[in-house]
Parts: sequence; structure tokens; C-alpha cells
Amino acid sequence: MQMRYRLKLDITVRSAAINACAKGRQWQHAFYLAMTTQTTNLLPSTVTYSAALSACGKGQQWQQAASTLSIIQHFRLVPDAIAYKAALDAYEMGGQLDKGVELLTESRSHTANWSLCFLPWALARLSVSDPDVIHCAFVEASRKLQTSTHTALDLSSLWWSSSMLGVGNALFSSTLIEESKALISVSTVEDLLMTSWGATTHSTCSRLLLSVQHEVAARLAAINALHSPMHGWQGVTQDMLGVLWACTFASCTSHQFLVAVRHVMRRGGHSLDAALRVHTVLGELG
Repeated sequence: MQMRYRLKLDITVRSAAINACAKGRQWQHAFYLAMTTQTTNLLPSTVTYSAALSACGKGQQWQQAASTLSIIQHFRLVPDAIAYKAALDAYEMGGQLDKGVELLTESRSHTANWSLCFLPWALARLSVSDPDVIHCAFVEASRKLQTSTHTALDLSSLWWSSSMLGVGNALFSSTLIEESKALISVSTVEDLLMTSWGATTHSTCSRLLLSVQHEVAARLAAINALHSPMHGWQGVTQDMLGVLWACTFASCTSHQFLVAVRHVMRRGGHSLDAALRVHTVLGELG
């Protein structure tokens, strides 16, 4: 019993190390840790190799991603959506779109129960242009929208992929709009950004864009209300400006949102100026 617990702990630690390497874009170390797992007494897992695949994707190492998938199959493990997504990222960033499409086809034969957004996301990521394939993917997505539960990330990814693939189905759009409105308050700013980008290509999305701006403006007001204007400011600036760009592009920018953006940018600018002055003074004293 103690040995089993130790092995479980060791594989958990190794998986955490691989994840840390992936986040730090150290794909070589992540790949090495994953590959040497099989030479130890540790039992490899899909989680371990998914983390390695993520590192390969961020490092644009599609060959290593392919090797990792082969090892997963060698151990008769079933790659999950995270593993396939990371591998497809590696193929796309490595310029191997055809190989990515082959992998996508293979993934469909292994598992039919993907998440709401996986197939549309993969088709957009791999620049698939076959109208029949795209149509079938979004027919399935429409069915899942109405019959299953989903996250804000699922919906924002679906907005992005439908925009990238030029999907303009009215029923699909109306369903996606209603589902997105219901989850706006629990969406991250990054989710709201992807939703805004996708919604700009749909003429019926003005109310959704206004709802997104209202939510982002409320969060900016919360940042403005803090004693320290630097707290939380830099983390949302890029996404906030992205939402502003998308709504401006769609000619649907609210006055409230503009005022909130100007206010937080002004306070953030003042904070940066003050920090720079302090740094300069300390440098002169040192």
C-alpha cells in the first residue's frame, strides 16, 4: 500500500514538474521528463503526456508532439481532448496543417464525445475550408448547445471559431447569443474578448456586445475603486483594449464603456509615471 502511494505521489510530482516546464516554455525539459517516465517504475498517464504535448505545442515542436502521441498509444492510453488540442497546436504552429488534419480525423475515430467547442476550434485552428465539413461540425455544435451544459470558455471558443470559419447560420447564432448572455458574469475578460471578436462578424450581436461592454465596464469600475490603481490594472489592459477594438470595429461602442476605459487607463498611466519617478530617484540615490 505504501509503495503504491509513493508511486502515485511520484507521478503526481513529475506531472507537476512537466506542467511547470510547459508554462515556462521549457519544452526540452518537459519532453525529457515525459520520455524518461517510461524508464522508471512509474506508471505513465495521459495527464503526464498531455502536459508534455502542451510544452511541445508552445515550443512549435510538432515532431516531438508526434512522438509523444505514439508513446501514449504504445501504452494503450487514450489521448483526451487536452492531449489532442496540444498536439494540434504543435502541428499548426509548426506549419504542418495537413498532418494536423490527419490527426484530427484520427481523434474522431477514437472518441466521439468531444466538448462543444473542440471540433469547430480544431477546424479553425487548422484553416480547414471544406464547407461540408464545417457545416457538419456546426450542426453538431448547435445540437450540443441545446442539449448539454457548457462553460464560458466553450462559448467564447465557439464564437472565435465561427468567426474564423465564416459561419453565419441564424439559428446557431441566436442560440449562441442567448447562452453567452447567461454566462457573461462568470466569464473571464479573455473569454469576453474572444466573444467580442467573434460577435463582430454577426449583424445580430449588437445587444450581446453591449452586454459584454457593460460587464467589462463594471469590472473596470471595481479596479478604479481600489486604493491602489496599479492592482489588477495591467492584467486586464490588453484584453480590455481588445474588447474596445472589437466593439469599435462593429460600430457598437457604448459611452459608459469608453468612459470606464479612459478612466482606468488614466489612473494606470499615473501609477506607472509615479513608479518610474520613484525608480529614478532610487537610482540617483544609489
